[in-house]
Amino acid sequence: MGIAEHVAPDVDEGIKHLSDDETRVLFDELVRERLGISGAEFKRRLVAGEYDQIMDNAIDHPGLMMLVMLSHSVD
Repeated sequence: MGIAEHVAPDVDEGIKHLSDDETRVLFDELVRERLGISGAEFKRRLVAGEYDQIMDNAIDHPGLMMLVMLSHSVD
């Protein structure tokens, strides 16, 4: 299932609103595409500090920083 299939049909001036479940699915898909692990595993590693040194060089890892920012939207 592609990313476009996860987008909610509700559109407000070009903004697509996702439900909590759709947000989790999209986050998981993005993490799997970029890192080859699940969204839950990424969050576990993030909390454990496994990405701390990488984030110190955030400019060299923009994809990781995007996932870190998105992780705050997923419970």
